Amino acid sequence: MSNYRFVFDKTGRKFNCPSCGKKRFTKYIDTTTNELLIGDYGICDRKIKCGHFSPPKKEKFIKMTKHKISLNQRIELKKENSTLPFNVLSDTLKMYRYNTLVNTLSQKFGHNIIDKKIEEYLIGTMENYTTFPYLNANGECTYVSMIEYDLTIKRKKQGSKYRDLHTFLKIQYESQKEPLPLWLDKYLRNSQKITCFFGEHLVHLPHNLNKPIAIVEAPKTALIASLFYREIIWLASGSLNYLNIEKLNKLKGRKVILFPDTSVDRIALNYWIKVSKGFDCQIIDILDSIATDFEKHAGYDLADYLLYSNFKIPPFDTN
Repeated sequence: MSNYRFVFDKTGRKFNCPSCGKKRFTKYIDTTTNELLIGDYGICDRKIKCGHFSPPKKEKFIKMTKHKISLNQRIELKKENSTLPFNVLSDTLKMYRYNTLVNTLSQKFGHNIIDKKIEEYLIGTMENYTTFPYLNANGECTYVSMIEYDLTIKRKKQGSKYRDLHTFLKIQYESQKEPLPLWLDKYLRNSQKITCFFGEHLVHLPHNLNKPIAIVEAPKTALIASLFYREIIWLASGSLNYLNIEKLNKLKGRKVILFPDTSVDRIALNYWIKVSKGFDCQIIDILDSIATDFEKHAGYDLADYLLYSNFKIPPFDTN
């Protein structure tokens, strides 16, 4: 059973988008009735060219239905984490000519291929940062990281001011002495920000249902790996410590492969082995086996080997 009352229709049916008119619109289903929602609640596949996204508000539908809601259900709704509005996310989907990561990858793989990946993962730009949104299986944006890259598309560790979009916006409003928007004020109160995997919104799309899922640490690594191995859905935890059993359990029933980064004394590998204990998945340890001491100290990941060597991931069971 879904943890959400409203989820995307997973039958593959498409409807005319209320904004662009194209038959690329996926509607929501009310899991209490198993019926499609009436109205413009849903998301358009043409995320960049259209961008229509209208999630239903639980409170509004609760008032409209005759179903009785228990006290426990009301408490659960109140505790639900706030998310980022889609219009805030859509504001990042531009200015790609200033995006070092996008431009570098476009030169190597071609603009058409990278444009498709931008649309797939909703990668964006904010000033000189690349933005990576974390959308859950319900299409809600739970977090947006901001990462600044140098010309070798290595993360800048010196001089970067921001790590995430909500902090960037908070500082912008405060510097202009403007009150925070209601959504941002609520979002900042979340006890946890990164509550899903980067790329999680791709897992339950109809054309991905039979694909294995691979998890890496960094969103950039997931993006680059997806350029080499398109038959796999690539997700990212966001950090070594952000992988946990709660997130993994949302992928139950699927083939899951973990690709931890290299590390001194196999710290990263051992940590992911520990946190994934009890979850049915495969852990690939070949990177630690081939990495030099320098590469381990530098924390090389799968993207480094795919881009700069003839490395290929070993065969694994996809069943």
